[in-house]
Amino acid sequence: MRFRDWCLAGGLAFATFTASHAQSVGLNLPKQVEAGTAFSIPTTGSGKAVLYIVGFGQVLRQDVQLGQAVSFAPGELHNAGRYLAVLASDSSKDQGVFDVMPASQVGNVSFLAKPSRLAVNLRNGISGAVYVFDDYQNLILTPKPVSFQLASGSGPAQTRSATTQNG
Repeated sequence: MRFRDWCLAGGLAFATFTASHAQSVGLNLPKQVEAGTAFSIPTTGSGKAVLYIVGFGQVLRQDVQLGQAVSFAPGELHNAGRYLAVLASDSSKDQGVFDVMPASQVGNVSFLAKPSRLAVNLRNGISGAVYVFDDYQNLILTPKPVSFQLASGSGPAQTRSATTQNG
């Protein structure tokens, strides 16, 4: 999390901690949410409140009617990482954390050639690394199959398959 986001989260947490605890409000956070998917957070209590969600490069604020679920549209929360959720009303506050995981669908693949990693006696070879990202540019850490095809003007195309490891 960037320094700016930590400062915002700290200021937000400080501002909401000063509320009195006359009436209990609550939120039931999911443990994990997939980046870019629609989701909702049920709340308890009655009256009005504000829900703040602070995370990596994203801050969301939504007015809430307590006792009803707060819904988020697809694509609204898209950066993978740990998020702080703070539900603050005039008389109480509740907070918790949840994780946004990279989407499971591959959106982009980056290939980084490493010619200096070739064995000394290997000529005209290519060594490289592939990084697999979702549509929101989050690095996908779960194993994904990748297939390489290399063609040159002097011979037939060569194909290699591998599975990603740790992104």
